[in-house]
Amino acid sequence: KDEDWLDGGNRIMVSPALRRELCAVHELDAMLLTRFKIMDYSVLVGVHRLEEGEEPGLGWREVGGILSEDGRAVYFVGIIDFSIKYSLRKQAETLVNVFKGCDKNASCVSQDTYAMRQVRFVRCKVFGAEGCDEEDMGTLGELTVHVISAQNLVAADWNGTSDPYVRITLGLQSKQTHTVQKNCSPSWDCTVKLPVNTQHTSQNIELAVWDEDECRALRGSDDFLGKLLIPMAAVLAEPQELSDASLVDTKHGQLSVRLSFQPTEACAEPSPQEKK
Repeated sequence: KDEDWLDGGNRIMVSPALRRELCAVHELDAMLLTRFKIMDYSVLVGVHRLEEGEEPGLGWREVGGILSEDGRAVYFVGIIDFSIKYSLRKQAETLVNVFKGCDKNASCVSQDTYAMRQVRFVRCKVFGAEGCDEEDMGTLGELTVHVISAQNLVAADWNGTSDPYVRITLGLQSKQTHTVQKNCSPSWDCTVKLPVNTQHTSQNIELAVWDEDECRALRGSDDFLGKLLIPMAAVLAEPQELSDASLVDTKHGQLSVRLSFQPTEACAEPSPQEKK
């Protein structure tokens, strides 16, 4: 069973470079299924453990096998989908879960939420890189976002305040800051890092501000307070610093952030000494 496999401390043991490639391919597959509104699929992992002295054979590469980093196992990884779309019936199930206050852990969610949830699970658990310094590296590198503060946010709560946090999203990768309670001009001073893959270069980085609702059973989902969209291409060109940038899709509010990109060692430009 998958839980037994994970609880036993197992994971797919490959090199950091191959791990980045596999995570990027899985995200692309999930993005494709999202476009077709498919919201129910699983990752299948087959493990062939090699006996001492046993060779992996000649045909394992042709059928998509992946040799483990220590050479003691061959992995076979794939996705199986059940062609279940996020139909009106499924949307109704999601609304019921929202009103129950349990939508964050429910299995019936939108195709976007399902994809992001699985991408995070596969990256952190299946391909988990415990003790690896490059845990947040992608095939191109790593995005660092320093969320500084916000000003004049919309008051979403009845008491005239909000409990804001910021969710940073790139492709299907997403992380969020902590929540600042009862403050429409919060200071987070929080840094998050996200992997950057080749497919992300033409996408936007979304920084969305949300008001956290403690009593989700009564209020439903968290309230949207506005967002910023920053082209990843701009951050690749040079670090970006935005001071009191106006949020869009909201009445008022500003956000201050800094963004930078660190390439992986394989993608970095060689130094003058290395060129010699």
